[in-house]
Amino acid sequence: VCAMTNEISVAAGTMVYYCYEVTNTGNITLTLHDLTDSELGNLATALPYSLAPGMSTNVIISATIDATTVNTATWTAYNPGPSNVATATATATVHVEGFSLFLPVIVKP
Repeated sequence: VCAMTNEISVAAGTMVYYCYEVTNTGNITLTLHDLTDSELGNLATALPYSLAPGMSTNVIISATIDATTVNTATWTAYNPGPSNVATATATATVHVEGFSLFLPVIVKP
């Protein structure tokens, strides 16, 4: 299940799941898909999947996050040629919470 948020906070070393969801808002079926993420790289190239008008699909990728990360994803859908190219872009931020220590110093007579 994909959360409906584009920003979360986690502890360093946490496994997070990125959910990339796209909806075909056009009026033709798109059959090939490319997905890139600015931090995770190329996730799909010419992925064959018939995405009919009004339909949605998603790809879920996990990654261990050690530092605050801002990801920009671009999903491009098209037909062979390429023709009928459609592109969508979105951004998500994973904040890594800092740690703090409390060390009381007690002086006794």
